[in-house]
Amino acid sequence: MHKSLVSFDKFLRDLFQLCLKYNVLVCLVTIYLFAFSGYQTRNLTQSVTIEDQLDPSMQSSKDLETLKDSFGSNTSLSLIVFPGNKNFFEHKDLCHLQENINSSVRNDNIISDFTSPFKLRYAEPGTNSLSYQRVLVNPCEEIQQSVNPLSPLLKTPWHSLLTDREAKDVTFNFTVYPKDPPGFYGDFDAEGIETFMKEMESHLPKSFYWSGPLAMQFYTLKGLAQSQWLNFMVIFVIWVTLRIYFGTWRGGGIFLLSLFFSSGVIYGGMAMAGHPMDMLSSCLFLILAVSSLEDFIFVAQHQLETNEGFIKSHLELITPSFFTSLTTILGFGSLMTSDLLPIRRFGMWAALGSTTEWIAMFLLVPAFMQRFPSWRNWVNDTKAFKISKTKKIIKKKPSSHFAKFALIVFIFSFFSIKNFRLSQTPSEMFPKNHPYQKMIDYVRGNRGWEAEASLFIHHNVSEEKRKKLLEFVSKEPSVQNVEDYRKAFGFITHKLTDPLEKEMVQTEFSHSKFAERYLSDSKDERAILYLKTTNTQKLNELRSAVADLCPTHECWVGGEIIAFADFSRSLIHTLFDSFFLSLVLVGLVISYLAWASRKHSYFSLIIASFWGPAVILCLIYAFDLSINFVTCIIASTLVGLTGDNAIQFIFAAKDDSLEKGIEERGPSSLYCALTMGLCSLVFLGSYFEAPKILGVLLAAGFFFSLIGDVWILNGLTPKKRS
Repeated sequence: MHKSLVSFDKFLRDLFQLCLKYNVLVCLVTIYLFAFSGYQTRNLTQSVTIEDQLDPSMQSSKDLETLKDSFGSNTSLSLIVFPGNKNFFEHKDLCHLQENINSSVRNDNIISDFTSPFKLRYAEPGTNSLSYQRVLVNPCEEIQQSVNPLSPLLKTPWHSLLTDREAKDVTFNFTVYPKDPPGFYGDFDAEGIETFMKEMESHLPKSFYWSGPLAMQFYTLKGLAQSQWLNFMVIFVIWVTLRIYFGTWRGGGIFLLSLFFSSGVIYGGMAMAGHPMDMLSSCLFLILAVSSLEDFIFVAQHQLETNEGFIKSHLELITPSFFTSLTTILGFGSLMTSDLLPIRRFGMWAALGSTTEWIAMFLLVPAFMQRFPSWRNWVNDTKAFKISKTKKIIKKKPSSHFAKFALIVFIFSFFSIKNFRLSQTPSEMFPKNHPYQKMIDYVRGNRGWEAEASLFIHHNVSEEKRKKLLEFVSKEPSVQNVEDYRKAFGFITHKLTDPLEKEMVQTEFSHSKFAERYLSDSKDERAILYLKTTNTQKLNELRSAVADLCPTHECWVGGEIIAFADFSRSLIHTLFDSFFLSLVLVGLVISYLAWASRKHSYFSLIIASFWGPAVILCLIYAFDLSINFVTCIIASTLVGLTGDNAIQFIFAAKDDSLEKGIEERGPSSLYCALTMGLCSLVFLGSYFEAPKILGVLLAAGFFFSLIGDVWILNGLTPKKRS
């Protein structure tokens, strides 16, 4: 072993002995740090809106902020009601519906504004007078007709918003006050919205859907709350499997305490830094669980096999486990070079989490064991369940020809990467039977669109160019319909012929609250785009097409869904680029350790370590899965484990061949893969659709990584000379 590695190993061992010597101080500091971090987590917030999860430095985020400042924030909750099995609503049904909605709105203090199709009016001239007539008649008047009372909506510019193509359903829109002061979920008033929805539902027929940004946030919040139970299930699976492997419940308890400490420190740190929980940081617990579980199993298995006690087992594993943690730290730390703020935050906390996990397992836990002798008995050979013939399974050595043939997977993985679908559709986060997904399918099928965006036009843009812009976006493949100021004003004045009357109506209309939908105080204009798709790739194409027409940014397409698409593209590219950078760093660490340990199987070690992730890349392409947040999380997690087994085998081999190291540490690798695979499959019970895919792919990733790390490496390693 090279002297540089020997010196570093001595440094870690001395640090370990120092913690044992001052175990009382270490225990007190650990308890204080855990209590302090736990107390700080009360200030942790959870992002449930798309806007809160974006990078504020991106142009699309700045555009979204401009839209909010000019036209108000989109804190809307929509209700779509349809007559069930009837062909259309009867007047008495609409009257009952309108009365109940008006009553609920009056009795609720979270609704700041309320839009109803029964409020729509148009100007009608009279003899020396001008009046505003209802588009729909008052449904509570005594009218008995066999015609559809909602059919007049089809002639308005808002037909695709307020009703479907056949005027069978009707939509009401509610604007909600933000929560003041903000709470755990920011200014999203989850409790108030849930109360309002339940009050409304008590008066509604069975056929209705909730839609709009607040509905999506509400359902997302429900899913996040349910997902906490999955974390508890993961904890339960780990505790039970550790009891099976090592014969005591105490071992699992010690592991969970170290995991809670690491998680508490990280989440407390996030709270103190003012960093919210978002879609990326929500997987930090899984990353910590996976990385710390690996260290624990290797230490516990060594103690079980040698019966040498916790000190010798920790000292034996302290250096190799440091390097396995180092590869994880380097992998996530590389994300800190990203231009995106959420990526930098995620990379920093994931790297710190991996560091904290190693410190907890190899410095803090031994100090507690030294102080409390009862903690030392965490394995029991007589009660441990041993997988029969484990050693023989691990020692299986496929032929070198088979192992080399298996490397063809790298060719397929290269082809897969070149043909990945770099897109995602946010609306598909819910399963097909979820009310929100049913609403999306219903609106898409009956109205032809599924989301809204805005075309912003600066007030200095000429009238001629405005018309060309509106014509251009109306012909875009991803746009179903365009609603703008001219269409609205044209409908309101469609019965007027006198220019003076039109001018008077225009003056009144421009100062009305409804006109704020289209015109800002500075006379900037926006048109509402009804989008056929929320596919991020297609939305980015729409944004780019409009940007080409306005090189000085005098017009642009914006909105939450547009900003998300732009952010998603940058995020996916950044995470995937980091995936390959991490592999390079892991390869360098393995090469150094192989050189320092005088092992010459550099190529075999690196190739075998990368084989499992390469298989997963092929599977992603084979099953036509898009590269989105979920697949990037899978890539990040697998990178965190890539090379770990190879590093353990290098240190276990000592002066012998790699076969000796594989034989000694192989059972621990098998236990890790089995446990992590079981934990991953827990996500099949997720509220959301994406984590189900995450669970299956992660389980497959752990399985194929084990095959590569053990059997492919065995096949590529030259036979021992007798």
